[in-house]
Amino acid sequence: MNIYNSILTFSNDFKNCDEVKEFKRLKKKIDENPENKKIIDDFHKKLYDYQVAKQNGEDVTEKEKQLNDLNAILMSNSEISEFMAAEVRISTIMNDIVKMLEETIAE
Repeated sequence: MNIYNSILTFSNDFKNCDEVKEFKRLKKKIDENPENKKIIDDFHKKLYDYQVAKQNGEDVTEKEKQLNDLNAILMSNSEISEFMAAEVRISTIMNDIVKMLEETIAE
């Protein structure tokens, strides 16, 4: 079987799994609420800035505090906390897929 056919089959299976469907449903709700979307976008930007600064060996104490403060706000909003949990589930699945592929290459 051609590898691209297998990837297409997997992609369709992934698109139709419960986790992806739930993520898309929650993302749509977030996108429909400009305030919640801005809060999530701000969190993602701060998280990215934190990760880059940490990789560069910078002092991230203040950035970490900002992230923790923003995280408290996120978790107090049920729509946002539900979306963030779904985002973590999707991220975990994707990381597991990459890990499996890396292990296959390493064999």
